[in-house]
Amino acid sequence: MSDAKTVHADGDRSVAIDGMTNSVVLTGDFHSGLTFEQLMQVIAAVQRAYETGQASARGNLTADQLEISAPNLPPTLITKEIAEDLRRVATRQADATSYLVALSTNPRYGRWAKQFVPLAGTLTSFEPPPEIPPEFWLLEIQREGGARQVQRTKIDNVMDALAKHATLVLLGAPGSGKTTTLQKLALDEATKRLSGAPARLPLLLPLSDFGANLTPLEFLHAQWQSARGNADLSGALARGDLLLLIDALNEMPFRDDRDYRAKVDAWRAFAQEYSKNQILFTCRSRDYSEKLGLHEVEIEKLDAPRIREFLAKYAPEQADAAWLKLQGTSLLDLVSNPYYLSILAYLIKMHAAFPSNRAGLFDGFVAHRLADERAKHADWLGDDVMHAALSALAESLQPLGETPRLPRAEMLARAPTQVDTPRGVVTLSPQKLIAHAIDATLLDVEMQNEVEHIRFYHHQLQEYFAARILLKRWRAGEEVSARWQMPRLKEEMPDPGKLGDWEPLPPPPTTRWEEPTILAAGLCQDCAAFVAAVRAVNPVLAARCLTESGIAAQDEVKKQTQDALLREMGDLRVHLRYRITAGDALGNLGDPRWQELDANGTRVLLPPFVEIPAGKFQMGTGGWEAFQLARRGLTWVTNELPRHEVDVPTFYIAQFPVTNAEYACFIQAGGYADEKYWQTFAARRWRRGEGESGALKQVLEIWRAIKQNPKLLEQLRRAGAPAREVTQWEQLAQMSEEEVRAALSKPLVERRRDQPAFWDDVAANNPSQPVVGVTWYEAMAYCAWLTEQLRIARGELRITNAAQSVAIPN
Repeated sequence: MSDAKTVHADGDRSVAIDGMTNSVVLTGDFHSGLTFEQLMQVIAAVQRAYETGQASARGNLTADQLEISAPNLPPTLITKEIAEDLRRVATRQADATSYLVALSTNPRYGRWAKQFVPLAGTLTSFEPPPEIPPEFWLLEIQREGGARQVQRTKIDNVMDALAKHATLVLLGAPGSGKTTTLQKLALDEATKRLSGAPARLPLLLPLSDFGANLTPLEFLHAQWQSARGNADLSGALARGDLLLLIDALNEMPFRDDRDYRAKVDAWRAFAQEYSKNQILFTCRSRDYSEKLGLHEVEIEKLDAPRIREFLAKYAPEQADAAWLKLQGTSLLDLVSNPYYLSILAYLIKMHAAFPSNRAGLFDGFVAHRLADERAKHADWLGDDVMHAALSALAESLQPLGETPRLPRAEMLARAPTQVDTPRGVVTLSPQKLIAHAIDATLLDVEMQNEVEHIRFYHHQLQEYFAARILLKRWRAGEEVSARWQMPRLKEEMPDPGKLGDWEPLPPPPTTRWEEPTILAAGLCQDCAAFVAAVRAVNPVLAARCLTESGIAAQDEVKKQTQDALLREMGDLRVHLRYRITAGDALGNLGDPRWQELDANGTRVLLPPFVEIPAGKFQMGTGGWEAFQLARRGLTWVTNELPRHEVDVPTFYIAQFPVTNAEYACFIQAGGYADEKYWQTFAARRWRRGEGESGALKQVLEIWRAIKQNPKLLEQLRRAGAPAREVTQWEQLAQMSEEEVRAALSKPLVERRRDQPAFWDDVAANNPSQPVVGVTWYEAMAYCAWLTEQLRIARGELRITNAAQSVAIPN
């Protein structure tokens, strides 16, 4: 606001009116130059704006400013200094209004009023509501074992999940927008409450600050005092008046695995005890090894419309050209991550070259931030010194967990006083390093209990600098393999704790050096030797280096890594947790056991086959079993009577169920669109979304049986059926057949007919996993398509064992 004009002065108080925008700008004492009375006037002005219900916020992150405006009221400009002073006033006043104004005017939060792009996700909810579509829950009960029902639902905005569930865990990859989502939720609740609408009081709780000996309640109390002063916490908790945004479970400090599990147990108990409040945890997906037992939301990658919306908000003038340039590049998938896209938008605005991978993205960003600050500081330390010093600092912080926030004195103590650069050893001032890095927005400073706390601006910036020094040490021949070691063998793997029947085994505990290692691979000119060094210690991490770093892996490096993963998967000394992780890594890297065929340009994957010798088997259902099933209303079981013996000649079968990688070939070849593969009238009707679902028919059979014999519900209870399932049937039994059809048909009809039901489910779509969510019609269409492709390709099917590879007779 360079053209602001002072129109009134009274002692140390002055009010300036910007000639362009008529914004109120206050100056005086405090850090911002305002007096306490003036800051209270700012709080009143912002409150009036939000009380209109039509207030809007426009942030300028570069200048750390926020402008609050409303019709018929002068806009109020909030600088970073004013925002910090408002936070102090709110703590001193201990009233909700001051706190909400301070939160809503913090530029960190206020910027999301205009710049936030809603994130899509998958909601995994347990014990779903009775109106859940039967096709969905029948599949899920079978898949999850029936001990607890599970529903996975696509949602267009992950924040909508809070409207369904009071307690949640928000999961996502690094930089996927977890913390941003919490900040936007806090902003929305604060502004709603200021406007007079029903809303809870938001409080952001960064678990990187969770003290070693604190209980969750003690930690909450400390954070509450820092933000709310002496306001009544106990009453707010008892009333259920709080929205607790508990950020980064993976950043919670801990001594060992036992300590980590104990702390997660404490938070689990806290969430249960104070369930009247809304509670949202966040955690990196890969690090969510110790479950909280809560509903989960997994953030998805940005799709094309969201990427375009993001570019339009962050780099409006260059957005269209940047979108065109992204088409057909590997960078497009990378920037489906919001944090990476924000860096790219910055580089685009700086007219920088497009990077080739993630490490290159950080290289460009850091180089431009340092160059921008270099011109402003006569005492600049030098880019090489800043790189080396920040790398040393990141290395010292990495064992503490991701992006720890430390008091300034402790951060200064960790900062190096000497660094080795191409110019030789350079002595530097830690104070100057920290100041310059903050100015360059590579480090960040926040006040907590009136003490400055410093951290890297984003956890991935810390990992980038940690990657640089990791690579430097490896090139110098230093021993760094301990940073790649994770528990593998059965005797090494810690107990994951009690798991429900619905919960998968968690991955092995993190080393905290996975992401720096992957970034280091991207920084290598020739990564073969580096990947080989990682592979010798941790084949899974080596595979991630090849699939996630953006490097072009040599065929031999890829093959050696695939072979190492296969050995891990087949070694029964290796714990199942690591073998599962190895299987996932192999799926992403490409499983060499599958044979690739070319059918006139159509890609086909064939699994390894095994021979089943000729023999006899009993076909059909036993009489007693059929009787029991028929009593439950499953009358179709009578078609399987009587049980009889059948002679079966030698045949060959795939060693594994059809995988997502195999089925993807069918989708990519247009199999859903080509009617010739949908060979029955019923299949073609299903593909068009017509007719009645088989699942609905089965539900109606059970419904009719219950209507005729309500005692079946009690038999279900005695048989151990989940109470929620019995309740659902009780509710359905009160409805007419027309009402049941109306309630349950709509979601079935609206189901997509161009891919399986769970195709986009992150819990089920690894290339090596069996494809799930397919109907009978989809399975038959795939078989028809595969048969045609084999005839076209004239491929030779083979079975393989340890001794030889044998062709299967045609």
